[in-house]
Amino acid sequence: MEFTLLVVSVTLLAAVWTTAVTLRSEHRRVLSAVPSGTGAPLGPYELAYLAGGPLRVVNTALGMLARAGSIRVARGGHVSLVMGALSPAEPVEQAVLDALRERGGSCSVPELRRTVGTGVALDGLRYRLLGMGLLVPEGAFTEARRLNRRLLVLTVIAAVFELGSLLSVLSWGHLGVLSTLAGAVASVSGLVVHTRMRRALRGALSRAGREVLTAARGAHVRGVRPMTSDLAFAVAFPVALYGLGELGDPVLAAELNRGSHTAGGGSSCATGACGGGSSSSSSSDSSSFGGGGGDFGSGDWGGGGGDSGGSSCSSGSSCGGGSSCGGGCGGG
Repeated sequence: MEFTLLVVSVTLLAAVWTTAVTLRSEHRRVLSAVPSGTGAPLGPYELAYLAGGPLRVVNTALGMLARAGSIRVARGGHVSLVMGALSPAEPVEQAVLDALRERGGSCSVPELRRTVGTGVALDGLRYRLLGMGLLVPEGAFTEARRLNRRLLVLTVIAAVFELGSLLSVLSWGHLGVLSTLAGAVASVSGLVVHTRMRRALRGALSRAGREVLTAARGAHVRGVRPMTSDLAFAVAFPVALYGLGELGDPVLAAELNRGSHTAGGGSSCATGACGGGSSSSSSSDSSSFGGGGGDFGSGDWGGGGGDSGGSSCSSGSSCGGGSSCGGGCGGG
């Protein structure tokens, strides 16, 4: 009986390791199989999608439009269209302005994030990145996910077997100890690999996509502000790569993040106002996919969508010009 337990434990250990090796190999194969054709350097919105998905793209557009004076962000995260705002060249920025016009010129930040983040402009951006080979096509990880589920099953079986072997150690000899050790190695190593791969399989960036994002972050170092009046370099690239904390206007960033917690998902928009309360807290952008985590495909548009890196807006904060910010608030 003792020898049988040892054979079973070693078999389980071999099965766990074989599955883990096959899983990692399949993951690498998928990442390497995506053709790369980046061509020209990417703009800020392509990089925003790679760095944080649709949520980061919309935040970048909101930051750019606010700093350019095309929109005004009031306290509580309400956005208003500025009369006479010029039509921007970027489709995502135009989508923000169109969404505001459709709602009578004023709306909440969460409502804008949901509308623009699931709209045609973001679809076009995603398809373009897929064509460049920077994103992994949907469904490419099907086999890898199946292997990861198998690994989890084997890990659970190994853990249960380990408990049984542990009880046998009290009455049996050295072979029982070896069975227990083999079961422990199988269960622990299987759990570690499963957890890491589950996180990796959420990712949608190809190897080429990660390389492009790394190169962009090397060219645009976090916290280093270029001496230029070009908002694309002063605002769009930093926000795209690192989040609203790089907006260069702490008050505006705080209001955009405060809007992430406004009205959950039930806010309504009307001419000149949007209902809903506000919260002074903000959260980091957990959906920054290029940083190794988060749900790349869809952001939590109605709450928790901020990415200022921990900035907050207290009840006593103020913007020059009264009750709104953006378009010159905070020295922007």
